[in-house]
Amino acid sequence: MASQAPGKVADLLRGHGYHTDGVSEVLGTLEAPLESNRNLPRLLARSEPDSALKVLIRLFFLNVPVARTRVAQMLGEAAIRLLDEHGLIAETDGRLLSDTHIFPFAGKLIISHPTRHLADPDADDHVLTVNPAAQHLYNFTLREPAATALDLACGGGVQALFLARHCERVVATDLNTRAVEFGRFNAALNGIDNVDWRVGDLFEPVRGERFDRIVCNPPFVLTPDRRYLYRDNPEDLDRLCQRIVAEAPAHLNEGGMMQMILEWVELEGEDWRERLRGWFADSGCDVWVFQQYRQTPDRYAQNRLQEMPAASAAEDAETFGRWMEYYRRHGVVGMHSGLIVMRRRTAPANWFEVEEVHDSPRTPFGDLVAQRFRNRDFLDREDWEAALLASRPALAEHVRLVHECVQEEGEWRTLAIKLQSARGMVRPVGVDGVVGQFLGGLHGRVALQQSLEGLLGAVPADPQSVQADCCRTLRFLLLKGLLEVI
Repeated sequence: MASQAPGKVADLLRGHGYHTDGVSEVLGTLEAPLESNRNLPRLLARSEPDSALKVLIRLFFLNVPVARTRVAQMLGEAAIRLLDEHGLIAETDGRLLSDTHIFPFAGKLIISHPTRHLADPDADDHVLTVNPAAQHLYNFTLREPAATALDLACGGGVQALFLARHCERVVATDLNTRAVEFGRFNAALNGIDNVDWRVGDLFEPVRGERFDRIVCNPPFVLTPDRRYLYRDNPEDLDRLCQRIVAEAPAHLNEGGMMQMILEWVELEGEDWRERLRGWFADSGCDVWVFQQYRQTPDRYAQNRLQEMPAASAAEDAETFGRWMEYYRRHGVVGMHSGLIVMRRRTAPANWFEVEEVHDSPRTPFGDLVAQRFRNRDFLDREDWEAALLASRPALAEHVRLVHECVQEEGEWRTLAIKLQSARGMVRPVGVDGVVGQFLGGLHGRVALQQSLEGLLGAVPADPQSVQADCCRTLRFLLLKGLLEVI
């Protein structure tokens, strides 16, 4: 894959509408063609090559051959030469075919291998497209400016390209030489020049270096197979992820944060929360774990099988049985998926929190994560209650008050009143009518002590008791990110 002037390729693609909105409008989706979904016929029907954009979609999104004459008619000979010079197309029997998949994502164009590459027995170096895990980590990542950042196990460089927007210098590492080549090309394609691309195993290429931000989408899949570098971890169960979090603190500056998406196992007879806590003992980091879902081993094995290239029923049965025996041998009773934030902080004691996420956001929510750390720091003060009373709290802009009602005899009867986030992540919090009304008056312009005067008049209870209860309630809402202090 050539690297000379790849920006011209981006100009060609974007000039014909090959971006998130353009591809979505044609296909009605941004889902890649997958054998397990059997969606290629539908996507082909929506992309009959009667325009330049549809030709590009067939070549680089669906990765199907297109007649050279049709490409020349829609794009011109100069475009064919440009794409050929960069190794993006090849001609066979009068048809052009691309062995690269180009995914438009968040204003960037990301090149990877097409899905058909997975069926190649020698495709251990497969470079994955922007899959749901990569998108979720992108959404999760903090976007506050920083001097240095590391994209660990970078693959084709998705996270590095976006870290480069707000970090002065980015290093991206991967064991897969081919992935690093794709990453370099993706950076050039998108006009990014502040990423240092390195080949090597995890932290080995950055030995002795520290960063303000680390993001990691490691090969975390919990099977005994070792076919693909991008997904199959080389150690038993979740030990690779354990090794990453153990080594990460040595590469974080004071106050630096690592964010990682991962899976971990639940072992028979063990509390999975306490097992995770043990990973971070003496790490010198505050740790927040956001657990998203749990699957039984058989359900997990079935879902992972569906992601693999099509095989015979006998081969699927053999693979499933082998995986289940692996889980039984290790005492695995469940698989969990989630996100982890580690913050290096010198302190007498660091904290560890596990939270079960109610609804994973589908849009960027790094700002919510950052706000929750700020809230936690505020509440870790010894005089937090006095500081809270002097502050000007406000409900976060994404908070909604929801009345759940049922119709009875022609009238609505309230079953519950809840605070919930319009952006997801937090489980709804039940409140009563008086508390809901009080919270609605918190707008960041009046000190809490002053706001409490109205509540004290409305509640027939001891003022000190009301104040203490109020502070405890607001503390809980701050920890959940439903409240902010100004």
